[in-house]
Amino acid sequence: MNKLEILVFATEEESRKRLSKLIGKNKATADEMQQKANEIIYLAKLDYLRDKPWGGMADPDQINLSQEKLTEILADIGKGFEMNCVINLYAFEQDNNTKYGCSCGILNTLGEIISQDYTSLMGLAGGIKDGTGLIESIYSDISLKPTIYTITQEESLNHMLNQGLKEFPADFAPIDIGDVLYRGLTDEERKKLLDLLKPVW
Repeated sequence: MNKLEILVFATEEESRKRLSKLIGKNKATADEMQQKANEIIYLAKLDYLRDKPWGGMADPDQINLSQEKLTEILADIGKGFEMNCVINLYAFEQDNNTKYGCSCGILNTLGEIISQDYTSLMGLAGGIKDGTGLIESIYSDISLKPTIYTITQEESLNHMLNQGLKEFPADFAPIDIGDVLYRGLTDEERKKLLDLLKPVW
C-alpha cells in the first residue's frame, strides 16, 4: 500500500490539470465495467429464453429482466476493478466557526459526493469514510485508491462548485450558496487529519 498523503496544489486550475489523467483512467474503467455488465445481462437473457418453449424465436435484446434479477447478477460487477477516488478537502468560516468539507469523486473533480459543515477534523474524517464507502457501494464494491488533496488559494465556494459543474455534459443552472470563501487545510490540520485517516486506509 502506498503511503497515505495529502497533496497540496496552489490553485484549482493546477489541481484539475494534475488530476485529469486519473479521471480519464477512471472513465475508461467505467466503460470496461459497463461492457462487462452488458455481457452478463445478455447471457442472463439467453438463459431466460432457454427455459421458454418460444425462446428460440425471441430476440434477447427485446427481453427486459426484472430489477431484482439485475441486482442479483450485477452484485459483484466491481470486483477486480480499481479506480482512483479524488478527494478535495477545504475549510471555511461560518458563524464565527471553522467548518470543514470534502468532495469525493471518480468521474469528475467536483465529486459525486459532496459533504460539508463538519465542525471538527474527526467529523471530516468520518465524512471522507462515508463518501468513499457510498461510492464503493454504487460501483458494486470496486476497489478505491484514495488521492487526497487540498488547494491553498482562497476561493469563493460558489466559484469552485460552478467551475466543477462545467465538467458535466448537461447544462446546470449556476449555484449560489452565498458569499463563502473556502481555503485549503493548513499543515497542522493536514497532519492531524492524516493521523485520523490512517486506521481507515
